[in-house]
Amino acid sequence: MEPIIKTLTLRRFRSFSDAEVQFDNPTFLIGPNGSGKSNLVDSLSFLQEAMDTQVGPALMRRGGFETVKHRAGGTIAFDQMGFGVALGKPHDEATAGRYAFVLRGSARGFVVDREQCVVDRQDGDRDWFEHSEDRFQSNVAGISPAVQSAALTLPVIGGDRRFEPVLRALSGIRKCAIEPSRLREWQGANGAGLRADGANAAAMLHTI
Repeated sequence: MEPIIKTLTLRRFRSFSDAEVQFDNPTFLIGPNGSGKSNLVDSLSFLQEAMDTQVGPALMRRGGFETVKHRAGGTIAFDQMGFGVALGKPHDEATAGRYAFVLRGSARGFVVDREQCVVDRQDGDRDWFEHSEDRFQSNVAGISPAVQSAALTLPVIGGDRRFEPVLRALSGIRKCAIEPSRLREWQGANGAGLRADGANAAAMLHTI
């Protein structure tokens, strides 16, 4: 089974100046301390939080835009930070999807410089929207959100059935820190979702 998120692209996020990660099922991260494993996992958590609580609060929980963006040689590198994902088959009616956004530093903290979402449908058609600061464009009729320069649009219009598969895929990201001691305990049959500490790992394996 292919992963929903097939590719993650990072631009100037934490220790990553420019990176593209291809995911398989499963994908293992191996490397010494300080090689960026935790920052890669945090980038996925950041995307999930940006969908659930918007990008501003997700940045503030990490110290703000200036703290999170990449530094080169001890100095702040450029004034932009970007994220992008390529999705496999996010929904029965969709064959693929792409979503990306770029944040830019400003006197108020940051603005959304660009945001784009594209969904390819089974019938061969394509739905898309673009957001740049206070401008919004889409080929989907009837969508006219009140966009804000410091907020992402996907969490706002993600209830629309054309773009909901992308929002659901990103907001469904979960980070777990498995505790070996919890694995040894007696586990019930609750396999609805893996708990953060892995306490129901056996039930999840049974469900799978």
